Amino acid sequence: METVQRVLVEFKTDAEKCGPARYRLTAEYADWAVKEKFDEAVKEISRQVDIPGFRKGKVPRKVILSNYGNQIAVGVMQEFCEKGVKRALDENGLTQIGHPSVEDVENLDVKDGEAFKFAFEIDVEPEFETPDYTKIELDDDDTPETFCDKLVEGLEIEIPDSIFTLRTDQLFTQRRLELRAEGLKEKDLVKLDDKIQDMAERNARKEVTITIILARVARFCELEPTQEEITEHVSNMAKMYRMEERQFYDQLKRAGMLDDVVAELKKDKAIQFMMDRAVGGKDAD
Repeated sequence: METVQRVLVEFKTDAEKCGPARYRLTAEYADWAVKEKFDEAVKEISRQVDIPGFRKGKVPRKVILSNYGNQIAVGVMQEFCEKGVKRALDENGLTQIGHPSVEDVENLDVKDGEAFKFAFEIDVEPEFETPDYTKIELDDDDTPETFCDKLVEGLEIEIPDSIFTLRTDQLFTQRRLELRAEGLKEKDLVKLDDKIQDMAERNARKEVTITIILARVARFCELEPTQEEITEHVSNMAKMYRMEERQFYDQLKRAGMLDDVVAELKKDKAIQFMMDRAVGGKDAD
């Protein structure tokens, strides 16, 4: 009975909406859970280090903490934050689509035997009904782009401000650069800024909506790219940038961009999956 009770109170979380498709969540680990994690780290370090006067594995806890306490605390805090974000989202029934922003991260600290609590904000998948793609009629000249246009026609969903603003700014800048390349002067561009902004906002809203739908379909239908598909995609990108494949792969990995590659391949798979099952598709009922 004691074990069951401890598991139930090991972790506590709460969530409150703080913007369009954005939540503020708290995550708290019980004091005994923190102590157990410190104990695990102490035992592991005790088996590895040589401290004069003590045999490996027999170094007293207080000696380990005196010498490696800060290192242990950093490791425990990183593990609790990484796992706590996922656990808080899961327990509150939320699906992550953005990166968490941990509050007051510079002053965050974990102490041996004391409860550890942190808060973070994050963009999440909004609530909406997935469009019935099996009722979309395919034309002979339909492309993935035109299919996605049909998919979101008349659909309005709540999208996170941060993602919408970022994509809007990108599209605004891109269109301005295109017009400048066509020969327009800055004074003429300024006169068009309102129209460019309106266009950027419309297109950004559509693109983000499509991305959210595709991510959901890929997740629900378990559409995962194979390692061969990932390798082929990276190889093609490397050729486009005229780089050696291994070097380009390592560069993507260091920049944390491999997940973006996988996400893009999932989107492609989701589009193909839906088009195949639309009216006129090869797998349509």
